[in-house]
Amino acid sequence: RGSTVIISGEPGIGKTSLLQEIREHAAERPQDILVTREILDLYNIYTHTPDGLVDAIWNILPPAEAGNFSSYEQQKLVYGKQQASGDFWGLEEQHRQTLRAFRDDLRKAIGGRKLLLLLDTAEKALYTTNRTSYVDADVAESWSWLCENLVEIPNLILLVAGRPQCGQLKHHLDNTN
Repeated sequence: RGSTVIISGEPGIGKTSLLQEIREHAAERPQDILVTREILDLYNIYTHTPDGLVDAIWNILPPAEAGNFSSYEQQKLVYGKQQASGDFWGLEEQHRQTLRAFRDDLRKAIGGRKLLLLLDTAEKALYTTNRTSYVDADVAESWSWLCENLVEIPNLILLVAGRPQCGQLKHHLDNTN
């Protein structure tokens, strides 16, 4: 199992700057650490679905890693064609295969290195109608998928930054595993 660190605090205290500094430092060791080209911001609602999150991660990986994702690219193409054709029989299974192919290809890409994945504005992955309490907040589908899949990658270092309420994401992570 990988490692997860959640950095929470009030707006403007430097959480994003800290993530940038960590990313830059880790990028100096490409032989040891696979570092994304940028921080993934959960403010973008596109990242709130497993497809959107996977696509966003795939798009911020270094270009040199693209060749490691042939299974994912093939499954994604099949999934897209099946969606476009209106053939919904087996669509859910193809969706699972596409996400599984990403996870497996990511493991291959990492090899013996570590993967540093940085997520910012994590509180946006929480949905609630009660702005004063996030205790019973729902989480974005992508966070659930991340908890069930990517955290099982032994070499994953997941750094998550957000406002204080993002601590609820840790509870979800703990309850998933």
